Amino acid sequence: MSGLWLRMRDAYRKNGGAYPDPILKMTWPYADPESPTPEELAMEFNGRVLADVTDSADKTKVLAKKGEQLASFAQLRDDGSTASGCWIFCGS
Repeated sequence: MSGLWLRMRDAYRKNGGAYPDPILKMTWPYADPESPTPEELAMEFNGRVLADVTDSADKTKVLAKKGEQLASFAQLRDDGSTASGCWIFCGS
């Protein structure tokens, strides 16, 4: 799958496309882009915090700090402060 995605991204870079942003701006943070390890993939599916997540009732209370892995799907936010490959694996 990595090889397929890398070739597709290269084709979008070279030839463009109808809506290239999701392909060209997708993160691919693996040590070996052509062969991510199972651990790297598991961390991606689990999800991470992109910006501090605060308690909606008390904005001074930080529930998860930027860079941390998410502890559960309850920490996912729809404001861009979190990312998860699949919500059902979040916290795994």
